[in-house]
Amino acid sequence: MELLRTFASESSIHGLAHLVPRSGQRDSQMTVHWLEKVFWLVVLLFSVVCSVSLCNSHWQRFRDNATVLNVETDYLSWVFRPPAATVCSGHVTEAKLNDLLAR
Repeated sequence: MELLRTFASESSIHGLAHLVPRSGQRDSQMTVHWLEKVFWLVVLLFSVVCSVSLCNSHWQRFRDNATVLNVETDYLSWVFRPPAATVCSGHVTEAKLNDLLAR
């Protein structure tokens, strides 16, 4: 039982640490109010139900209409011609552009 308390108090699962006192702090001043425990338990259960519902709906959608992936393997035959010159419009004036085009 101590292992579960330690896990719950040090876990990164949001809200789980609010259900138990912090590990190593057993005095009566560090106990969690019962209303706070109920609130976090409801929030945790609601989030688990929503997560399961979303997973179930996505699984149903996948089963009803599975996605087919087609991977193209002829990418080595693609013809790609990079631009011969790249012009940065922030550093080029019209005179410099005319000079470059005249070459």
